[in-house]
Amino acid sequence: MNESFAAPVVSVVIPCFNAETTITDAIRSVQAQSLSNVEIIIVDDCSTDASRTVVEQEAAADPRVRLLAQLRNGGPAAARNRGFELARGKWVALLDADDLYHSDRLASLVAIAERRNADIVADGQSIVDIDGTVSPQSAFDFAAPGETIEVTRAFFFDHIWVNNGHYPVGLLKPIFRRDFVAQHKLAYDAKHRIGEDFLFYLDNVLAGASFYFTGDETYVYRQHSSSLSQPSSAKFIELANMCDDIVRTRALLLDSHAIEMLGRRKQGALQMARNLQRRELRELRRDRGARAVIGFTLRNPRTAFGILKTSLMWRLAPKNRRSA
Repeated sequence: MNESFAAPVVSVVIPCFNAETTITDAIRSVQAQSLSNVEIIIVDDCSTDASRTVVEQEAAADPRVRLLAQLRNGGPAAARNRGFELARGKWVALLDADDLYHSDRLASLVAIAERRNADIVADGQSIVDIDGTVSPQSAFDFAAPGETIEVTRAFFFDHIWVNNGHYPVGLLKPIFRRDFVAQHKLAYDAKHRIGEDFLFYLDNVLAGASFYFTGDETYVYRQHSSSLSQPSSAKFIELANMCDDIVRTRALLLDSHAIEMLGRRKQGALQMARNLQRRELRELRRDRGARAVIGFTLRNPRTAFGILKTSLMWRLAPKNRRSA
């Protein structure tokens, strides 16, 4: 059978929202794969820029490129679900619209998956600044280049929150055995627009997926200068609430270790939220005055009290040290 009509080995799902300046590079990095029997599914999530036109042009030039246009903006989880539903490959790979693959990425991950009889394989990531102002760094410290390790259930839960300055497992971009996902009726929870990858990976792990990680950095995570700032406190609060939701809805599938680690993730997310709220309050006081501070205090009384307490302790500390 002609390769162009054969079922692809890998379906690459790329959610796209207002990515007209980066989507072409993402597509090119898949087209350049040494494993050429792939399909590239771009799910446009109601972009308001020229993303859809750019993808239409790419699809006209390469039959491996497929454009799926969402009828309404549903967020990255809904977009990935749509891509998974229409994927024809044995493997489904994830790619964000502003990121890139190294040319041997898919061939390498599929080879590991077949050799290990895996359901999921993920790789290291090189973090680069798209504007060239920040030196590249490694996203994960799970394994050395050239090393492949098994991501057991215990390992997964041990790494669901930031560790030594590196990223948690929720920011991996694995390939999935499509039959495993379909067999267990797994899907992204579309009500979440942050942490949705982590939740999907967790459900795969709880379903018994055989999961491996290679330390080779063949995925390029490109940061924009605007993304170097931290997300809002509300997003970290959502991550914390997600932990409670997981424990409530998946209690029979979780052991004591998993519940403990989810508790740590919750507390870490809440601490990040409080830190960001403190910064917000300082900026409000500096830029907008007392009325804005009062409004913030009414919305976040616990945080405001904590900031006041910390400030008073700081002011009293030098006197205490002198008297000692």
